[in-house]
Amino acid sequence: DLRGRRVLVVDDNETANAVLVDMLASLSFDVEAVTSGPRALEALQAAADRGQPIDVALIDWTMPGLDGLETVRRIGALDLPFAPMQVIVTDYGREEVATHAKAEGVENLLFKPVNGSVLFDLLMRLFDQRVEPVPRSTQEQDAAATMQALSPLRGAHIHLDEPSVMGTE
Repeated sequence: DLRGRRVLVVDDNETANAVLVDMLASLSFDVEAVTSGPRALEALQAAADRGQPIDVALIDWTMPGLDGLETVRRIGALDLPFAPMQVIVTDYGREEVATHAKAEGVENLLFKPVNGSVLFDLLMRLFDQRVEPVPRSTQEQDAAATMQALSPLRGAHIHLDEPSVMGTE
């Protein structure tokens, strides 16, 4: 369940920030965006201090001042009780970025322009590594409760009407 998971978007380009924020919000993430590495460090520390740590940080590779890799280094030095999973976001050459990111311990890359499906798959993979499975007995209870709630609809007929492509009905 991804709903409410906290994601920090770090990109100096406000348009890129807005695109990622919209994509993530549509996937039910709780999203915060900042425009620099120093602001990312502040946001991560503040979230940890509030007891609402960031789960994932999407960090742009190239930013003025504190670039993505230096931001990653400094995140490691924050001594957060819960370190966010980190993803480098870039529009530059894959091999160069991958080599430098791996040297900093970041295995996950996302390439611009970001595709919603690729973003979703990446986040699912990240959370799948961290999320503990729901006990089978809980799943069975949920399924039984759903069937019970739907029982009044048993035998109902549903009519679907599809509008014509040409606008005539």
